[in-house]
Amino acid sequence: MTLSRPASPGWDRQDAAEIARLRARERELATAIVTHAYWSNFAAANVLAARDALKHHHEQQMADASS
Repeated sequence: MTLSRPASPGWDRQDAAEIARLRARERELATAIVTHAYWSNFAAANVLAARDALKHHHEQQMADASS
């Protein structure tokens, strides 16, 4: 049995403009985070691990709270 959905009508101009605005804001924020002076506190070899730890910090907090 094959399930299918009707084709999406796509984005109108307003939707496309909003997506473009949000993507630009995402790039702006990502640049601000990656280039923030905070990261200069870490040795170059440890920056990636520190960013990854920050990215998953909320997961660790939730795990700690549930135990």
